Amino acid sequence: MIKCILSGLLLLTLVSCAAGPKLADYPRREIDRPFTLPKGIATWSTIGYESFEHYRGFFDGEVYTDRSGVPILPLVWRQSLSDDWNLLWAPIPVAAFYQLRSDAAATTGLIFGYGLKLSDYGYSAGAVSAAYSHRQKLSSDFAVDFMPTVTPWFPLGHKAKWDLQSSVAAGPFWQVADLFSVSTGARLVLRKYSTTVISGNFFEANSLDIYTRDDWKLSLPVYARLNWSFARQWDFEASVEYQKIGEVEPYSNLLVGYELRHYW
Repeated sequence: MIKCILSGLLLLTLVSCAAGPKLADYPRREIDRPFTLPKGIATWSTIGYESFEHYRGFFDGEVYTDRSGVPILPLVWRQSLSDDWNLLWAPIPVAAFYQLRSDAAATTGLIFGYGLKLSDYGYSAGAVSAAYSHRQKLSSDFAVDFMPTVTPWFPLGHKAKWDLQSSVAAGPFWQVADLFSVSTGARLVLRKYSTTVISGNFFEANSLDIYTRDDWKLSLPVYARLNWSFARQWDFEASVEYQKIGEVEPYSNLLVGYELRHYW
């Protein structure tokens, strides 16, 4: 992981340019920052994540742990179209940010995005996502974050089905020092998933009854995040999320990520 972060730092250094005049007025304290980047400021990020998924096999009942992720992705660019509109590229446009409010009492905005899940077996699907982000500032160093999100999935392949996931995240935010902030919380996630049920005599094909049942499920992942503004044009962000509460035993998932962000 350290080698990946250093590689990302080198790549960003090669493409970085001198700080623009508007960057001098951009707050380094995260709690004082607006929801969107002001006009004239942009960021280029290297991100990475690692997932550790623990589950029981469907056929043999054995418990497995899968490790997956992307150690380095240096192609994330956030562009300020205006003071209130930002566009996220990775490397094509994937999300838009719109600022509703930014003052001493609160920071509020909307996030719109989309995604694709591709499969060779007819299960390809697409998704659109909308989120409302609100940070209520209770003091100069403490706030409460609140973010509901809804993501419908629509079928692209002939075997894919309509799906839906919605969540509400909430938790405290601390500006621990001028250049260092920490947030924690939990996300209440409601999602629909399909289960294929097979019953009958497996040795007689005509007696088998096969159908798909749609179920709704609640889970409660917990998360923590820190942000360090270690230079005028640089932030480092680390995050961790653990998914266990509400899951069927023995399933769990640990997701660890980082972002090295350059401002200009």
